[in-house]
Amino acid sequence: MFCIPITHWMESEETTTRFVDFKLEAEPEVMSSIKEKLSGLPIEAHSDNQLVLSLREEVREVREEYELRIEGHRVEIISPSLTGIQHGLSTLKLLLFTGKQMLRHGTIADAPKFEHRGVFLDVSRGKMPTIAYLKSLVSFISDLKYNILQLYFEDKYLLATDPGIGLLTGAYSEGQMRELDAWCRANHVELQPCIQAYSHLKGLLNLPEYSGLSENENLFSFAAGNVKVYEFLDRVFAQVLPWFSSTTVNINMDEAYDLGTGCTKAAVEGKGKGEVYLEHIRTVSGIAQRYGAKKVIIWGDIALRYKELLTKLPENIIVADWNYNPLEKFASLETLQESGIDFWAAGGVSTWNSLFPRVYNSYTNLINYSRESRLKGAKGFLVTDWGDYGHFQPLGLSLYGYMIGAQHSYHACSTLPSAIEGNT
Repeated sequence: MFCIPITHWMESEETTTRFVDFKLEAEPEVMSSIKEKLSGLPIEAHSDNQLVLSLREEVREVREEYELRIEGHRVEIISPSLTGIQHGLSTLKLLLFTGKQMLRHGTIADAPKFEHRGVFLDVSRGKMPTIAYLKSLVSFISDLKYNILQLYFEDKYLLATDPGIGLLTGAYSEGQMRELDAWCRANHVELQPCIQAYSHLKGLLNLPEYSGLSENENLFSFAAGNVKVYEFLDRVFAQVLPWFSSTTVNINMDEAYDLGTGCTKAAVEGKGKGEVYLEHIRTVSGIAQRYGAKKVIIWGDIALRYKELLTKLPENIIVADWNYNPLEKFASLETLQESGIDFWAAGGVSTWNSLFPRVYNSYTNLINYSRESRLKGAKGFLVTDWGDYGHFQPLGLSLYGYMIGAQHSYHACSTLPSAIEGNT
């Protein structure tokens, strides 16, 4: 037992009473797990009546489900998991931060609509956040009830076998990623490795020792089928995947538009683009599995061009459909639903290729896309924050998109909010 002094009001219909101390009741494992979350409550030192904060685990239908009960001198947070308890504390923190700083008697019963909810942050386009910044970001998105963070790596990993990578542009070390991974776990966020394994590789392929892995002289994509490409990726996954406790890896595979224009031309003419692309996915997925990956995420844009291949993907593949447009309907979601494969969806904060976010675009995209993807059976939703073509991604510019994305990945709307009806 210990007390956390706070200065806020509780209000019921009959009485208004001031409580200034939290007396905590929780099992030791729970106490340890939520220590960081409790430190973020808006507190001041006072002493008077005690408000008892009771945290306990209880069997429920949904792992992250929780109840927040406020009655008399007691606040109870009940969930089947420590993550759910953490979500309840985030809600309590929000209540304490509201303008009137009131805790009203009653019960909040809450559970997420998507099992997997994540922020996807590009750290490969010229600006690398420090580990201290990333830790603060994790604490923030944890309070928004996200449970995944992916950092987009094109060439941002320090490898003992390939010391030239990141030498001039910067890269993260094993120690840094392990430190961040531990911080994420403490905040009930899964840090999932995200390694580009096909396209958008100019930073890597422009290095002389790796240019021979390219599809053509544009140095944009790997040459699918090149044995040396897979030898390189084997070295990458062997060293980088153990930095993460997660067994899910995003290998990207998006926008490989130069497939068949160079080294793969003969293979494409003989088998077709879809088959060559599929073989590359199978090979890279197999390498990732060899080093501990159980689930492998790929972007869906190329796979959806060859719909007949969707059912031929390895069983451990999750297709992440992406769309950043302010639409009402998304045809790709219907295709994925009909295929029967596991899929997520990914909207965006609409800050790339600009100095300031396209707020209306992001707002409409995240609300409509989360709603549609939930209705079509997506199991996860990512909010992407890309940094290509000049955007430096300060948190203040991405914040609105993160908050809207959090709300609508946790509580995806079943109907279109009236505020944007007819305006898309």
